[in-house]
Amino acid sequence: MEKGCTIGFEELDEILGIDGCRGFVVVAGHPGAGKTTFASNIAYRNATRYGRKVLFIEFIERKELLYRNMERLGILLHEAEKMGLLRFVRPPLPGGSDGLRSLLQHLSSAIAHYDPDVVVLDGFSPLLYALNPGEARSYLQTTLYEMAHSRGRLVVLSMEAGWRDEYGGLADAEFVADVVLFLGVRLERGVASRYLEIRKCRWSPVPFARIPFVISNRGIELILPPRSEKSGGVGLAALVLYPMGTDVYRVFLRKAVEHLDREGGSALILSFTEPKQFLEKFLHREVLGASKPVHVAYINPVLTPPQELYRFVVEQHRRRNPRIVVVLGARSYADTWAVSFEDLAEIAHNAITYLKSRGASLLLMYAAIGDLPRTVEFYDVVAEVKEVEEREGVAYRAKISKGLPGDEVPRVVDAEYAADYVARTLLWGFA
Repeated sequence: MEKGCTIGFEELDEILGIDGCRGFVVVAGHPGAGKTTFASNIAYRNATRYGRKVLFIEFIERKELLYRNMERLGILLHEAEKMGLLRFVRPPLPGGSDGLRSLLQHLSSAIAHYDPDVVVLDGFSPLLYALNPGEARSYLQTTLYEMAHSRGRLVVLSMEAGWRDEYGGLADAEFVADVVLFLGVRLERGVASRYLEIRKCRWSPVPFARIPFVISNRGIELILPPRSEKSGGVGLAALVLYPMGTDVYRVFLRKAVEHLDREGGSALILSFTEPKQFLEKFLHREVLGASKPVHVAYINPVLTPPQELYRFVVEQHRRRNPRIVVVLGARSYADTWAVSFEDLAEIAHNAITYLKSRGASLLLMYAAIGDLPRTVEFYDVVAEVKEVEEREGVAYRAKISKGLPGDEVPRVVDAEYAADYVARTLLWGFA
């Protein structure tokens, strides 16, 4: 068993600086943002991974329904209960102010009797709103906060926030709590995007305040940028800009696969435009007898918000562990979400940092118009392909705008030469 307690995610524990099993945490958020899932994950992880006694007090969901819904997400609350480390309580909602005060006293007595290490209260907002502001603040301060700090417990309070009052309406809980986490959800072109905001943290300074996340069959997955101290691998990154409406990108794709087939390793091709079947047939036709595996994944740009794109790259890399990752049709993705090349720089930088730290290289193909974009500094190699009119017809020439130090490469070369140079560089780098 691990030591201490957790907020449900090791990475989040590290960011927040949680120390031991002591603190008052408020998890607030929009309807449907994932508050109950987040609270359930805290309860489950503390019981099963840290061996902590958890008291889960739920004011909305029935036990059977909650357990069944969480099981679909890999949060097995019934297992924690079988271990004798989780107790689920669903108190009846009282009527009238006297009944409410009696319930709050009963909850305090039940907590003292069970003596848990972790207390999770989900759907607690209506009770606080039913109290007058002074009583609500007093309960938060003298009961929940003191319960956490004087008794050495982790107390997690889940609260609702409406669409219009996300920066208020928390019954003063944000002033009392050690940590305030806000779970938000917004619609982007018909797709729900979720995010976690670290609104307050007394434990340590936080490096960033907003973390995208998704809810999948593996529960809540935080989409954290790679930590710089964990980078430093041998992978490289290349950017190839080419004219819109042309298929010159296929030359670079073919060269990359040819070199992999000779030298070893596998390729992962992520395409926003070309279907998987088309690319597989193209590579089979163009690289006859290829023996090294090439994995192709089509990404529907409409169904993949920008905040989830980095996660998709990481997930695909973990599944395939390729030596090189090729991204096709990035311009189509940018146009779908009405963003520019510069707007995608954060995603690209995170993907490059992650892949390099795993010894993998990235080849990004982008249909560009006009001058070289500003945000190209974190690419090791940059090639600009242009259409030129020659006597024999249209030809493609490439300008190597950036290469590795010490490389003697002609400034302007044909597309075949540029593709060969890019492939060799990504596979062998500084060697």
